[in-house]
Amino acid sequence: MLDETTKNLLIVEVNKLLPENSENKLISAMRYILLAPAKHIRSFLVVASSRVFNAEAKKVISVAAAIEFVHAYSLIHDDLPCMDNSDTRRSQLSCHKKFDEATAVLAGDALLTLAFEVLSSLNEKRCEIIKVLSQAIGIRGMVGGQALDINSEHIDFSPQPSVIQVADTGIQKALPTSISCKKPCDSGAEHEMDSSVSYLHDTLSTLKLQHSYDCMYDAGMTSGQADKIKEIHLMKTAKLFAASCEIGAIIGGATDKQRKALYNYGINLGLIFQAKDDIEDYEQDKTNNLMSVLGKSEVEDYIDGLFKQGLDNLSALSGDTNYLYDLLNQVKKDG
Repeated sequence: MLDETTKNLLIVEVNKLLPENSENKLISAMRYILLAPAKHIRSFLVVASSRVFNAEAKKVISVAAAIEFVHAYSLIHDDLPCMDNSDTRRSQLSCHKKFDEATAVLAGDALLTLAFEVLSSLNEKRCEIIKVLSQAIGIRGMVGGQALDINSEHIDFSPQPSVIQVADTGIQKALPTSISCKKPCDSGAEHEMDSSVSYLHDTLSTLKLQHSYDCMYDAGMTSGQADKIKEIHLMKTAKLFAASCEIGAIIGGATDKQRKALYNYGINLGLIFQAKDDIEDYEQDKTNNLMSVLGKSEVEDYIDGLFKQGLDNLSALSGDTNYLYDLLNQVKKDG
């Protein structure tokens, strides 16, 4: 996502803040995830948002690096066995597999701490920037979102057949439409058995009618499931996107209205990013996510709505929004 000039500035800044030391296992682990191939969307958002107000990239690059440190810490911890238990990240071994679990935990801790060390060294607006970032990654943001995600892992969000649907299938197979005696029996007994079968069919029809009303409730349940997933997306991903945009605006000297527009743009972008990720994951291995609840058509409509909101937020800004516009289009297209 970063242009080559800005990407080179970021790598130089990382090397300055965290020089290579092959004898130090902890530093090697920190650099391992930081210098891995990546899109650098969050650090790009800091730079691109500040450009709206004509700020030079080299003046904001240390802040962009700090945001990258925070993101790298979250990736290391997300991959741990006690979290997502992922063996790979960005087509290479995850940090705890390349080194060990204890080193990975400490590397994540150190990256988060280093991020705030960098931000606290700023000459201007450091408290405001730290506040915005802290709110985005704490219990009301990224960490809280990860907790919700972990706690929802035992829930199957995919549509399930109801008890009535299962019963209908089984009973229809088991029940004949009428009964005839294989051995001689009086007509009264045969009529009584036919009446019993008819009663069972009528009862099943009544239950199915009730189920059609219950479907209205089920639709509400589906909406509730989707809302829960969207809340996880918002907290776990979109709020850091939004904070990165707002921090760039703060550095650029934006008004409150401009800051709000960029924050909202970041929310739109982050939610699109996660929705696209859900589509890709579901198509690969039927992952339990927004796609399994709403289906592709409704998820794509949701993305289109977010995209339009993102454009509206950019239209409220008078500066150079080309980088942000291009990113919005790229994420909508490719995720």
